[in-house]
Amino acid sequence: MDQITRILEKLNQQRSGKTVTLADFMPMSLAEVRSLTGSRLSREEAQLLHRAAIKEQQNNILYTARALTRANPLLKKEMGAARTYGATPYGYNDIIMPRADEFAAPGAVSSMFSPAGYLTELYREARGLHQKDSVNNLDKRRPDLAKLVLSQENLDKEISTLSLANEQLETALMAQAGQTDKNKYYETLATSRRSGVTPYNAPFEGIRNALAQQNFVLPDHVLSKGAQSAAQMALYAGISPELYAILTEKTDGLSEAATEALLKKNFPGIDTDRLMNLDALANYYGLPRDEIQEMLEKYGAKTPDDSHINTLPLHFVETDGKITVIGITKKIYNHPKEFFYIDLVPQGDKQFLVNFSVKNSYPQWPNFQISPTGYWKDEIYIKENFIPEAGQHYSIPVILEDSSPTDKIHISITRFLIKNKDDWANSSCDFFPVNTALASST
Repeated sequence: MDQITRILEKLNQQRSGKTVTLADFMPMSLAEVRSLTGSRLSREEAQLLHRAAIKEQQNNILYTARALTRANPLLKKEMGAARTYGATPYGYNDIIMPRADEFAAPGAVSSMFSPAGYLTELYREARGLHQKDSVNNLDKRRPDLAKLVLSQENLDKEISTLSLANEQLETALMAQAGQTDKNKYYETLATSRRSGVTPYNAPFEGIRNALAQQNFVLPDHVLSKGAQSAAQMALYAGISPELYAILTEKTDGLSEAATEALLKKNFPGIDTDRLMNLDALANYYGLPRDEIQEMLEKYGAKTPDDSHINTLPLHFVETDGKITVIGITKKIYNHPKEFFYIDLVPQGDKQFLVNFSVKNSYPQWPNFQISPTGYWKDEIYIKENFIPEAGQHYSIPVILEDSSPTDKIHISITRFLIKNKDDWANSSCDFFPVNTALASST
């Protein structure tokens, strides 16, 4: 009430006419109050003044009704006649008989006003919204609702939305797989290879998440103190036993038939050609597209010739996300023993990486050039005062406008003192797809 008094004082201080009181605002609407006060009061103050006037008006009406009731001689006489005197006490329940036992409690599942009653009526109405053969039919979208027991326990027990969603997904997946035993279904998931997010080992994930939430670190074995064991590293990385078996499968040196069998084992019923796209891979493994692209770019940026193999499997990503895998073989001319390796790694969109490592460093030739033809004028990369160190890995990005990884590509590396002079060292390398090399050799 003190706040209302301050508002009235503020309003009257800015008025030159009659002093206004709360009674003046009782018959007014909010719009009329704001019109009368104008800019002297804020919107919140006008609303507060209007509510206080309405409340005070209601109190006046109640007070008037009580006063008239007490002053009515007829009513006073009737109340006196209705009063009985005696030694037996009586209370409110003796005047108005209780009937609460004839109705259900407000929180009971049997009450028509309970959430259970409301949802039951809602379910009956929703079932008829779509035809029975429609995919939007409630019985097809939520078949679990028909099996939901309307009990007091289910009404009082709270369950999180995530738990309910997981339960429904689990039921739907078990029905799709034709499983009725939950334990057997989880055993199947623990060894499943039918998607990029499986195998899923529920006990393993439960233990891993529990340890992570408690920030618990398993102690190292006494015999391997100071170094984490393979089991610990697999636990931290989320690598379940079956996933570890997949990652450690032997893939080198397999025959074509064995490779095909291993491919079908890890991608059952899946057309792997459709996965040769960034969006398809991201969707299959449940990872962001940027992470898939970053992983492929990091792998492609490595030098693949650490074992000095001339025929190399490489991949490159086009601008539209298409992934192409090719085998590239090479042949080095002009001083082939000057390099540990020379590799050409496609990056997509006519961009390549020239990876190399030299065996000898020549300070007398401080300038460096890469050319697709070997001619001085055709350089695609040139750098002065660049002397490659022996045994050091280098990766230089270049652009080959008229070249494709599916065609033969010539790369010439020259170290020189003065351009167009005979004082230089040059090595050349031809790169071409495996199929082209086989065709030319036959």
